[in-house]
This record gives sequence, C-alpha cells and structure tokens, in this order.
Amino acid sequence: MGLPENCKNKIPFFSSLRTIPFVPSVPVSFISHNALIAIRTTLSQMAMPIGNYFSKGTVQKIAAYSPTTSSISICLFYQYATPPMGTSQLSSLNKMLQEITLSENIGGRIRIAAEGLNCTLSGKPESLQKFSKTLVAFSPSIFASTHFKYIDDLPLDRAFKDLKILPVKELVFYAGDTTAISIEGGVHLEPKDFHEKLKSKNAVVIDVRNHYEADIGRFDKQGATYIDPMMRKR
Repeated sequence: MGLPENCKNKIPFFSSLRTIPFVPSVPVSFISHNALIAIRTTLSQMAMPIGNYFSKGTVQKIAAYSPTTSSISICLFYQYATPPMGTSQLSSLNKMLQEITLSENIGGRIRIAAEGLNCTLSGKPESLQKFSKTLVAFSPSIFASTHFKYIDDLPLDRAFKDLKILPVKELVFYAGDTTAISIEGGVHLEPKDFHEKLKSKNAVVIDVRNHYEADIGRFDKQGATYIDPMMRKR
C-alpha cells in the first residue's frame, strides 16, 4: 500500500535512524528529507562514545572541506604535565578540546591523561595554529614550552575523517605506577650517533613502541642489550 498523499517524498524517522545506537525507539512518524539531512548532520558532528575499549572516548565527524581548500596540514606533539593535572582541570581540558576541534573542523587522534596530551591532528593551517594558541592559553605552565611539529601542503586525502579523543591512564603504557614522578630525559642522539651506540656492549636499548611493532621489525643486535617491555595500547 502506498504512502498517504501528504507523506510523499518524506522518510520514516525511526527506520532512517535505526542504525544510530543512542537514538531511542520512537513511534512511526514522517519528516521531510531536508529535516532528516539536518538531523544526521547534527548527530554526526556530536561527540559520541566509541565503544567499550575507550568507554569514555568520543568521536566527532569532520565536515567536508570547501572546493577552495587545496591542501591541509598535520600537527603532531606530546606534552607531559608536571605535576599531573587534577580531575577538574582534566575535565575542563577535555571539554575545551572537543569545542575547539569541532569549531575549527580538526580531525585526528588525541590521547588525554592526567599526565598530559599526545596528539596527531589534521586541518587547515590556520585552524591548527588557532588550536595550538588556544591550548597554550588554557595552561601556559603546561603547554607554553610544547614543540608543535607541523607538516604543511598535504593533499586532502591525508586528512583524518574524524576526531577521536581518548581518555587514558597513561600516554604511553608502562603498566607501572602512574603517579611516579617523571625525570628529565637523556641526551638526544642523531641517527649516526645512535647506530654507533648500538655497537656498544655497555648500552641498553628499551623499545617503547607497541609490542606488535617491535615484533614486526627492530634494529639488529650489534652489542647493545635489547629490551622489549611488551608495550601495548591502553
């Protein structure tokens, strides 16, 4: 049986949205096609939970770039907070990250913990610059010294299609005491010097990549002791 005359060119609300898990059951009703598009657009840009693995994580869809946008940039950085952020500051930071990335149409991955941030982001250059300045303004004591690395003039297909904010216990999983006080890092080595160190029997290499990455490939043992602490995502 066909639809009533006043329902032609309209779509059943409940059947069109049944694939969205957090939409409750509703009685059968009809809305216009344009209204459905508006609803889907709004829902797709909302921060939504992303499953049991990151039960408090959220995902935001990124809007399509305008025809005048020919390239995008990527921004990478990590920053540890000393001392670690408290619950209130961490909650405010999470809220700010959701707002600025949504308003500037920024995609990527953000790992957020009391000990800091680890981010890989994509977007227009000016949007990423605004993100960085907003982050520094949020907490100069934490982010004023952050080294933001930008990679510019990338094709649009290199942009993330969504933005995931993942609350974690540790930025890098050590399975240790997350309240331990961090210490200053060692001396940075250039590639040539690093390979020379690999030949030393007094050197120790601790591979802090995810274990599956270390299992795929690693530096040959040339004298230094190699340790795989079995890192994994968390």
